[in-house]
Amino acid sequence: MEILVVVFSLALLGLCGLFMHVYEILWLKPERLRAKLRRQGFSGPQPCFLLGNVPEMKKMTKSKSTAAAKSPTNEHDYASTIFPFFEQWREKYGRNFMVSFGNVQLLYITDPYVAKEISICTSLDLGKPAYQHKELRALLGQDIRVDEDLRTFSSYMVSKTLFGSSSYKGIDMFIRLKALKKALSTPSLLNGVPGLRYLPTKNNRKIWRLEKEVQSMILKIVKERTKDSCEKDLLQMIIEGANSGKIAPLTSEQFIVDNCKNIYLAGFETAAISASWSLMLLASHPEWQCRVRAEVLEVCGGKVPDADMLLKMKTLTMVIQETMRLYPSSPLVTRETLQDMKFGDIHIPKGVNV
Repeated sequence: MEILVVVFSLALLGLCGLFMHVYEILWLKPERLRAKLRRQGFSGPQPCFLLGNVPEMKKMTKSKSTAAAKSPTNEHDYASTIFPFFEQWREKYGRNFMVSFGNVQLLYITDPYVAKEISICTSLDLGKPAYQHKELRALLGQDIRVDEDLRTFSSYMVSKTLFGSSSYKGIDMFIRLKALKKALSTPSLLNGVPGLRYLPTKNNRKIWRLEKEVQSMILKIVKERTKDSCEKDLLQMIIEGANSGKIAPLTSEQFIVDNCKNIYLAGFETAAISASWSLMLLASHPEWQCRVRAEVLEVCGGKVPDADMLLKMKTLTMVIQETMRLYPSSPLVTRETLQDMKFGDIHIPKGVNV
């Protein structure tokens, strides 16, 4: 009988400890971060338990999509269409405010001086967050869909730059990375619930399998490269950085894998989207389309373009630069503070996404 009482007591203590641990992660820790930001004068929408401001974001996005469907227009400020909640909250709470993605705290900053400090910060205490997985799809016409072709072409170019002579293996990896990205951005009613990615759901098992395959493919290329390191491409630079002694041996492999995945996913998507916007602008301004085409024909003369030819294409360069000005490859730049940091007069506690 005494043994049963002891076992029951231990089980009860374990459950209480587990409850307090979960409560700490889901509410107390995020609330402490919000309190530190509130003391500096930051405000923002009131989060709900577990989901934060995600339900409100979904409601605003749905409302914006419905309004856009009724009266479609071609706007340069596409960020306000993709993230309407940021624009509405900026008008309500000011240029800088805080938002909750589940238990992840985000400090939204539009102050140009603070944003400049963050963008040029090279400290390892300011890393890229892991919460952003939503796919940003290109907005093209319905007659001719070229976005997939542009993604495929840009993936080949990134693979060639990253892996050099092993680029054909990079194409196989790209197929899996593309499937991984699609799995990560699969919509769910439970999106935003903390800890959901650790549950063995069907989609999570698919993500784990693809991540394992991608890691194995990258490490296989790295193993082959270490035997013959004569090439000077991005992969070789990453390997040399991992072996410089500044990174622990146990994490050097993960460092290489993470950098290859980041370059691949960020590189091919942003290049394809920028190319899509360029084509849209050229289609909207046929006179510039004719000028660019005439310049390409004159400079290339039917030959395959090389670096010297590209430098001579002034009109094409102007079109690309104007496209990047109107439609940046990413509407948001995000970082995660791995330690307490200060930018200008703003103290950002550890664990806040900016």
